[in-house]
Amino acid sequence: MKGILLRGLLLLCLAGLLAGCSTSSGKSNSTGNSNTIIMPPAAGVTMTLDGQGQYTGFDGMAEKETIEEAAAAGNVVIRDLEVVAGQEAWDQFIEAADSGINAGLRIAQFFSDEPGSPYYNDLFYQDGKYYLFDNTAKTLVPEPFSYLLTLRGKTGRPLKDSGMIILTDDNRLTFDRVIAAQYSSSTEVINSLPPYTLIRYLVN
Repeated sequence: MKGILLRGLLLLCLAGLLAGCSTSSGKSNSTGNSNTIIMPPAAGVTMTLDGQGQYTGFDGMAEKETIEEAAAAGNVVIRDLEVVAGQEAWDQFIEAADSGINAGLRIAQFFSDEPGSPYYNDLFYQDGKYYLFDNTAKTLVPEPFSYLLTLRGKTGRPLKDSGMIILTDDNRLTFDRVIAAQYSSSTEVINSLPPYTLIRYLVN
């Protein structure tokens, strides 16, 4: 995903966190007993694809949106290092996914030093799988994952408590393995990781 690691590394100093996640949030064996997207009424985020299988949820979006507008739309809103709105939307998403109910939300990330922001990630739980779409990505073909995990550990100099929320098919994946691969120049280390996608970084 275009720019996601750069933006993620900025969030390693993140002060706020989405406390609704557990170490292994979400289920991989849920049957998905509804096709309803559970979201605040104003959010309007649904998982729709075009004839080529590309996600269309970002079509027609305003080029610029204020923090207040993003919050009013029911999004999870991050400003620099702080979650400023949308904790309830996140909690609803986790609760729905844990219950096997299809759900979706939008994460809007604002950065004071990046004129291109906000950036958007649309996250879905659909029929037992998780999907994440990045509005800056070149392709928006859905990639299913079985688990939404919160991984915790220490990083930086000096070491500080940190963490990340990811999607993966391997619920044994650890924070240390992911961080080691991100900073490694070894192809073997990098390729040793199972496929995953980063939703966001956390700091305790």
